[in-house]
Amino acid sequence: MSESRSLLQFIVHSVAAALLGLLAVAANAQTGLVTWTLKGVSEFQSGERASGFFTLDPAKIAAAPSGTAGLAAWQTVVTGGTNPLIPSITFSSNDSECLVFCAQISNNRSHDGGASFVTFRTPLSPDNTYYQLGLAILAPGPDGLIFPTTDELPLMTAAFHIPASTNIAFEQYVPSADEVRTITHSDLQEGGSVVTTAVVPEPAAVQLLAAGLAVIGACFGIRRPAPRRRTSGSVL
Repeated sequence: MSESRSLLQFIVHSVAAALLGLLAVAANAQTGLVTWTLKGVSEFQSGERASGFFTLDPAKIAAAPSGTAGLAAWQTVVTGGTNPLIPSITFSSNDSECLVFCAQISNNRSHDGGASFVTFRTPLSPDNTYYQLGLAILAPGPDGLIFPTTDELPLMTAAFHIPASTNIAFEQYVPSADEVRTITHSDLQEGGSVVTTAVVPEPAAVQLLAAGLAVIGACFGIRRPAPRRRTSGSVL
């Protein structure tokens, strides 16, 4: 009996340690910065190419799920193609004086599987024009980017049939109408992805360990029947 109980205690302690380890990894991933790098991005409609990275701050995103605060740093470069209105462009976290934002993260939970959008803008020119790179990423909202369970997420093209796909645009702000007009744009043709090294355990793995811990804990709650006592020559 003593040996069995010791074995159960050892198993419980081992499972508990593993569970706490997974939870610690998850907690660290949410409090640390998460960097995504563009990988294998195909040509855009007019032959442009895109490369670079962006870094997210989970703590700031938790405070403001959609907005500019969640991006800690970024450096993305577009090399020009055949469209003379879209030259080689650099989007950087050193930029300022952009229209509304220089970088922003938002999401569209209405799309099956979820979609996150990371958008970069160049500073506003004297003629109120600017360039914009919009990355549409197949991820379940900002959570899929700041709490990644895989090291690679695909960029979305028009084939995904969502309101906005990955594209490069040359736009102009019209103050008199208080609106933005697209002068020209170039859509991503075949695809690409963003990759990270900040992968955390699948939620299912944590739930499985928790269930195992609960079952083993329940074993300790099962009491053996009390031994029968003999009194006056009878058995009770």
